[in-house]
Amino acid sequence: MIKELVQFVREAPQLVKEQAIEPKAGLHILIGFDEEGKGVAVDSERYFGKKHGEVSQFLKHCAVNQEAGWMVEYDIIV
Repeated sequence: MIKELVQFVREAPQLVKEQAIEPKAGLHILIGFDEEGKGVAVDSERYFGKKHGEVSQFLKHCAVNQEAGWMVEYDIIV
């Protein structure tokens, strides 16, 4: 039984795996670079977690990227 489950997970289509991924709460920014190497904000959206409602295509794309990348985190000290 375990062998069959492992095989199913390995062969599951990428789309099925992506549907189970949820973006982290916070501000998501897509940055592009021009020919001179200057960063330009291409798109941005804030995700509120479970209270957010329907997730946009941009946030779905961010969720897939977050699985393969790292994120900048910070604390605000007042």
